[in-house]
Amino acid sequence: MKRARQESCPMKPIRVVMLSTFMLLLCGLLSQAQSAGPLIKGGTTDFIPLWSSDTTLTSSKMFQSTAGDIGVGTTSPAATLDVDGTINAKTSYNLGGGVFAIGNGSEGNAFLGFAGNSTTTGTDNTATGAGALEKDTSGSDNNAYGQAALVNDSSGSENVAYGTNALFNLTTGGQNTAVGVDALEASNGSALTCVGFNCSAGEDVQNGTAIGANAMVTASNAVVLGSVAGVNGASATARVGIGTTEPTNLLTLGRGFGPSIADGWATYSSRRWKTNIQTLHGALEKVERLRGVSYDLKANGQHEVGVIAEEVGAVVPELVTYEANGKDARGVDYSRLTALLIEATKEQQALIRRQQKLIRTQQAEIRAAQIQNTAQQAEISQLASQVKTIQVSLSSGRPGGFEVRTASVRATPLQ
Repeated sequence: MKRARQESCPMKPIRVVMLSTFMLLLCGLLSQAQSAGPLIKGGTTDFIPLWSSDTTLTSSKMFQSTAGDIGVGTTSPAATLDVDGTINAKTSYNLGGGVFAIGNGSEGNAFLGFAGNSTTTGTDNTATGAGALEKDTSGSDNNAYGQAALVNDSSGSENVAYGTNALFNLTTGGQNTAVGVDALEASNGSALTCVGFNCSAGEDVQNGTAIGANAMVTASNAVVLGSVAGVNGASATARVGIGTTEPTNLLTLGRGFGPSIADGWATYSSRRWKTNIQTLHGALEKVERLRGVSYDLKANGQHEVGVIAEEVGAVVPELVTYEANGKDARGVDYSRLTALLIEATKEQQALIRRQQKLIRTQQAEIRAAQIQNTAQQAEISQLASQVKTIQVSLSSGRPGGFEVRTASVRATPLQ
C-alpha cells in the first residue's frame, strides 16, 4: 500500500500543468475575442445595423418601428414593409405564394393580378385580372382587363377585352373589341365589336357590331343597336333615340332638330304578313275633309308644311299615334297617307271618266243637231230661191203694169 501511494503521487503535477495550460489557452481565446470584437460606429436607434467592414457595424437604410414594421427610405412605415422608392424585380412579384405581377420590358408584356402567362412568346400584351390572358402562348397586341378576360386566347392578336369573361372563349381570332361583363363570351370570330353586358355575335360573323345589353348581331357587315326580346336572353326590345333621351318608338328622332335625309326608306308590306285585306272606300271624301297647312315649329321657328295630327285623327285615326294617355296626338304616319291618296285619286279618276263619257255623249248630240240644222238651212235656202224665181216669173207675165203681189216667205227652222 505504501508503494501504491508513492506511485500515484506523480499524477498531481501533471494535472496541475494541464489545468494551467487550459487556463492559459482560455484566457488567450477570450483576449483574442475581445480584441477582434466589432466596433459600432455611427449607429442610429431603431435602424437595422449594416456590416460596413468585417469588423465594423453601422446603420442600414432599413428602419424598424416599435411595432415591428420595416421601412425602407422612411421612418414611418405604415405596413409590415413600407418602401419609399422604386422596387425592382427581375421575374415577378408573388402574393400569397402565387405570381401576382409578371412582365418583360423588352417584349412589351405586362400582366397584373394573377394574369398572363410568363412563358408566352407573344409581344406587347397587357392583362389585368385573375386568369386574364393566362393561356396566351404566341398572341400579340392583346389587351385584357377583368377576371377571365381573353382567358382562352392562345394565339389571337389585336384583341381588346374589358370586363369579366369578355371574349372568354376566343382562341385564335383577331381585331375584336369586347366591353362589358360576358361581352362576346362565346365568340371566336374576327373584326367584331361588342359593347354592353352579354352582347354577342353569331357564328361566322365578320365585321359585326352589337351595342347594348344583350344585343346580338348575326349578320356580317352589320350593326345592331339594342336588345331584341327573346333573343340572347333579352326580355325586352330596346328603343333607339337620336336627339332625345326618351325614345317612345323603336326609333325616335328628337323634335326640332331638322329633317333626316336618305336615298330611300322601305316599309315592311308583304302580303305574307297581312290578313283581312280590304280596299279603302270613301277615300276621296276623306281626303276632302283633310287640310294641308303651313306652320312654324315652336321649338326653333322653322317654317314647314304638313297636316295637323288631331285633324287627321278625326278622319283617319289609323294614321295617328298618341301619347300614353291615349288623348294627346303625337304624330302622323305621312307615308301611309299615300294609300288614302291612291284610292282617292282612283275614285276621282272614275268620276272624271264618267263626266268625260257624259260630255262626249252630249258633244255627239250637239254635232248631230248641228248637222241637222245645216241640212235644214240648206233646204230653206233652196225654197227661198224657188220662191224668188216664181215671183220673177209672175211679175214678168202680167199685162199693162198690173202687179201681182206675193206674200214674203219667212224661213222657220225645223225643230
